Amino acid sequence: LDSNLLAQRAALDLIIIHFQMNHPVIANETYCSLCAIALGLLLKRDFSLNRRLNTWLLGNDTDNGSVYFVNFSKSIVISALKILFNVNAKDGPAAVKPFRI
Repeated sequence: LDSNLLAQRAALDLIIIHFQMNHPVIANETYCSLCAIALGLLLKRDFSLNRRLNTWLLGNDTDNGSVYFVNFSKSIVISALKILFNVNAKDGPAAVKPFRI
């Protein structure tokens, strides 16, 4: 992922608009990989990135965010976290990353 904050924001905006969880347009495995990368952005502790990630995972409607998450995002987030935890322990910093999220 690009280290430029503006590029990361633009990428998340693109994901929010074109890859909504409730209208799958790509394979489930691809959603899981995309979600794993996006969850890594939480480590940046940037409010705008976190807000965009929440919008993608909880949907645009803030009133039914938990319902949207359970129905569409939960299984993908769980699979993404499993991907992050399956990192080889010899990778050093990469092995600790899921615990920091």
